[in-house]
Amino acid sequence: MTWQAGITEERDKKHLPVEAEGAISAYRIVTFDTDTNEVRHAESGAEFALGVSGDGSEVGASTYVDGDKLALTYAGVVYIEMTGSGYKGNRIIATTSGKGTKHYDTEGVCVLGYAMQNFNDGDIVPVLIDRYWTGDSFAT
Repeated sequence: MTWQAGITEERDKKHLPVEAEGAISAYRIVTFDTDTNEVRHAESGAEFALGVSGDGSEVGASTYVDGDKLALTYAGVVYIEMTGSGYKGNRIIATTSGKGTKHYDTEGVCVLGYAMQNFNDGDIVPVLIDRYWTGDSFAT
């Protein structure tokens, strides 16, 4: 059974207005940049997963460019482009270019949430955000 979007899905999301620092692809995990209110792709699970970029509809394109405003989703059910394969219920962390991947038992990473359906490389799947750090080390 796959995730079926409900009528409350959009209402239950929480958004934060931010600005892209460099190009950000749609459906990617993002993290803080050094400038105030700017975000960039998260490149690994060791970075804080702030939230997820949208589909680009705010700017009428599939990729945000440097300086574009976007509504970062930081709570609720989001869609993320995945790399590798995994199953419904797998914990999801960031990997190269902000894509999501299945979390193995590595400590000191930021889990963004849980996959809500099985996935293969390149799939865009729903993920329920439930952010937490594994182990006792935190990225700075």
